[in-house]
Amino acid sequence: QVEELLAQIPHPKQQKLVFIGDGVNDAPVITRADIGVAMGGLGSAAAIEAADVVLMDDAPAKLPQAIAIARRT
Repeated sequence: QVEELLAQIPHPKQQKLVFIGDGVNDAPVITRADIGVAMGGLGSAAAIEAADVVLMDDAPAKLPQAIAIARRT
């Protein structure tokens, strides 16, 4: 049923969906996002394992800095 609902949501291929979360309930969404981000300091182990990126200091405002670092490396 989840797959059917996701198919109904328009998601252009040229755009990426980023989801930031820190809890067990966020893990499924983090997994399905194009780029999943977890908060490492206070985040749950499930969210951290599901994520593509882990921000270790629990500051979502640092995501642009993480993107800049990723582009340089």
